[in-house]
Amino acid sequence: MRRLAQGKISEMLGDEAFPIDYLTRQIGLERIAKIAEKNISPDLIEDFDYVADGINEYVKTNVLPLEYYILGIDFEPFTHTDILLIEKLIDFITSYNHQMELTRDIVYNATNSTSFMDKYMPYKSSFFRHNNYPTVSDEELKKSGLYEKDGLRKLSQNSTSPYKSRINLSRKDIFEDVRETLNLVHFDGSNAWVIHGNHTKSGKPILSTDPHLSNTMPCLWFQAEIHYENVSQAGIFMMGPPWVMMGRTNNLAIGITAIHSDVIDLYQEELVEDGKYYIFDGKKIPVNKHREIIKVRDLFAPSGFRLEEIIVNSTHHGPLLHDPFNKSYDWLKRLPYDGFGRQDMALAWSGFQGKSAYFNNNKCLSHSKDVYEGVECFRNMGTQNLNFFLADTSGNIGFVPSVSYPIRKNPYASAFIQDGSKSENDWRGYVPFDDLPKVINPECGYITNSNSMLTSQNVRYGVGAMMPSPPRVIRSRELIDQQIKSGVKFTAEDMLRMQLDTVDVNAR
Repeated sequence: MRRLAQGKISEMLGDEAFPIDYLTRQIGLERIAKIAEKNISPDLIEDFDYVADGINEYVKTNVLPLEYYILGIDFEPFTHTDILLIEKLIDFITSYNHQMELTRDIVYNATNSTSFMDKYMPYKSSFFRHNNYPTVSDEELKKSGLYEKDGLRKLSQNSTSPYKSRINLSRKDIFEDVRETLNLVHFDGSNAWVIHGNHTKSGKPILSTDPHLSNTMPCLWFQAEIHYENVSQAGIFMMGPPWVMMGRTNNLAIGITAIHSDVIDLYQEELVEDGKYYIFDGKKIPVNKHREIIKVRDLFAPSGFRLEEIIVNSTHHGPLLHDPFNKSYDWLKRLPYDGFGRQDMALAWSGFQGKSAYFNNNKCLSHSKDVYEGVECFRNMGTQNLNFFLADTSGNIGFVPSVSYPIRKNPYASAFIQDGSKSENDWRGYVPFDDLPKVINPECGYITNSNSMLTSQNVRYGVGAMMPSPPRVIRSRELIDQQIKSGVKFTAEDMLRMQLDTVDVNAR
């Protein structure tokens, strides 16, 4: 994972892995990690150093795994920067909504029909406005002062036809690309719910969470129990930070789901003078260029390696992603990659702020006394894209999203590739923490989410509003409502039964 984030896979595996490193270097995760390093507290860096020292000490006193000998590579001691770097990789992996924009654009280019495109991959409020399964209800929005009747629609009422990019593909190419996309794109679902003690047999809240992630080797997650000073944690940890992601502390239970909110936009830039400049509001601006050297394993080179130089180009929107190999996106299984065979597509991502949220927030959670303190931990917004579910030993339950959500002049425009030459399409900052939908102790007695919409359309910014409610969330609410109505109190066994439920409400 560290080598993947560094762009050093081809140092192990040679030319076959070079396109992956090419992509990673363009995104610049290592640069972002170094920015984050400057913006976090010294005590957090000290914690990372302890983790890195522990890894390095273990390696000193144990035999390296067989893979090191097969690949002929040495172990590089871990540093706190490496741990931050892995965080940035996870941030990017959880922010992959840009494949939607490219796919919509390809369909629009193929059919010249917005109605067909709307049905193929819907995004407008007219499709979602009658969707009655938001995580935070209108009543809860009113309590928190975030309710605004048809707020998202009003913000987007000046919507025009989608910008049509200059993808130069034949109809046959487009058909193959879309078909390939449908075969490649796989959404790993997740679900979580938390039920108030008023409805449980124990009288205490019960939290159930399942990230639905596949087994991988190496695995990002591991189970552990850690005790130090006045902190006790047990559950699932992510490789690197010493704070539980899903599990419990002295006072809190913690669960997560992926938001899938739109934190990435693609901009088609107008490049001139052989790519030296780009046009922005009628002015020529120099394209930023920097040099990267990638070390590639090469059995025919005298040293066993060769050095490849690449030039990374970027605008103020972000890096100009260019994939001349048509392999890296295939490997990521996130995009119809043929659309990136050219060099004028910039990627804007909230992660380029360089903030660090995972570690600040999760360390804060490990010391929080109750849900109220836990929710406040997320005031330090970073580049996560996750929903957090909380319950405490005092009986409170809560929900809060952890996301830096871009403010756009027209939220619907983000559903497509945008014209990078006009400032009206640029982001206007990020939604303040106080304007993010969140809830503590809702009247219904439970909170649930399965990568589903966070609110109705009666909200200003639309954080997670332009999303469907998949069968999983409809079914979980159905099961919870049925049991509450029956008067039967919930137990841990009920949570297991619900997680293993196989009823598909759409099929039904």
